[in-house]
Amino acid sequence: MHRLAGRRFRRLVGALSVVVAGAALAGCSSATPSAAHRSTTTTGAATHRPTTTTSSTTPGRTSTTTTLPPPSSTVTTTAGTSTTGTTTGTAAAACSSGVLLLREDGLSAAAGTSHVTYLLTNEGPAACRIGGYPSVAFFGPSGAGGAGAGPSLAVRSFDLGHAASPVTLAHGAIATFVLSVSEVPVNGAGCQQAGSLQVTPPGAGAALSVRAGYTVCGGTVGVYPLSAAG
Repeated sequence: MHRLAGRRFRRLVGALSVVVAGAALAGCSSATPSAAHRSTTTTGAATHRPTTTTSSTTPGRTSTTTTLPPPSSTVTTTAGTSTTGTTTGTAAAACSSGVLLLREDGLSAAAGTSHVTYLLTNEGPAACRIGGYPSVAFFGPSGAGGAGAGPSLAVRSFDLGHAASPVTLAHGAIATFVLSVSEVPVNGAGCQQAGSLQVTPPGAGAALSVRAGYTVCGGTVGVYPLSAAG
């Protein structure tokens, strides 16, 4: 009798243990019935990359996995503004004969050759440009007087000196050139008395006249280029 009662008691205790364990498992399962496989997606407005968090629950264990987006990289480009300021100087116009005053500035003689210096003054209101070798023409004396009033002389000119370069003359500034004139006959060519000289600077248009009171021999004169008066 005692043995039978002991066996029944142990069976009852075992059955009660199974019931208690089942009830505990049922309670855990009902506590989070919808937690398994739940996912939340958050999209950042700035980067448009999702952040995903996944939670799963199994009996006796809960795990959570969070996937973070890669670091966002923001590149800000500022367009630089480049301003180049360019100043283009306007080249002065050629000096016209209407703004130039021609006059003789002296004569020096040595070894049968005279060097006659002439000046050209810019009397215009604005700067102008002059340069090169002037063209020259000689005229003989005239009873009527005045430059260019006498007969034309057969005198040929040729270039002398350094290479010509332009000169810019401000108002009142002066350019100069020199004539090399022979005072003695050359190669059988005699001498002629000059009464006046006409000078045409390159680009000036009309000729300018000035009195000339010297003798031109050999039928030629040398012309030095225009330069700024020193």
